[in-house]
Amino acid sequence: MESKSSFINTGRFTPALTFLKSNPDVKLHADCTDVIVYAEGHYIQALKTGEYLINKDGAEHNLYWGFQKLSDAENALWEEISTKKFDE
Repeated sequence: MESKSSFINTGRFTPALTFLKSNPDVKLHADCTDVIVYAEGHYIQALKTGEYLINKDGAEHNLYWGFQKLSDAENALWEEISTKKFDE
């Protein structure tokens, strides 16, 4: 992705059950109702409590960062992605 705004614009809400059909190895939080899917397979979980979660260490772990606002979760996800790209 060239910029944060272009990355964020790729986000699409998908029901959690639909997401899991395409991603059966992913473990979602028990309260996840929807998943916002972004370019390159990155995603944010939307919970029934109104919170948003991103996986702290990737999809294979159950460690999360929680946010009250989707924009804050998107910013954190972008920072994680852009930092990893520069580390490679």
